[in-house]
Amino acid sequence: MILINRFDGGVSLMRLIGEAKADEEIGKWSKRNPGMYRSHIEIKDESVPTDRTFRDAWVLSGAGVIVDMNRARELWREVMRRARADRFAELDVQYMRAIETEDSAAASAIVKKKEELRGVTLLPDIDAATTPAELRSCWPDCLN
Repeated sequence: MILINRFDGGVSLMRLIGEAKADEEIGKWSKRNPGMYRSHIEIKDESVPTDRTFRDAWVLSGAGVIVDMNRARELWREVMRRARADRFAELDVQYMRAIETEDSAAASAIVKKKEELRGVTLLPDIDAATTPAELRSCWPDCLN
């Protein structure tokens, strides 16, 4: 397997099939991705993480791939933002119904739920996570 170190700081993986030659395939890749190629190394398949959750946070380290935890944290926050978007929409409808029926208790409860959703990306556990597994475990119940 070939690990390509890109100028944007990320990595791309290339698996050679059959009689393909690394230099030729990297040349083709470089033409399809102008300005992105920095360097490459050959690696063993087992040095590539099997969990692709944080694939966009992979970086070259020595002779393999590691997860850049700063990037992974931002990716996880973005996943949370997408997950809460639908919940916000649902709560907006419920809030409008509560206002229309003058149910101030329901409106107040909805406001609290929305505040909880706004805070999910600020959870201290996200910044405290030191591994991808720890980061994946930072998923609040309000997003389920």
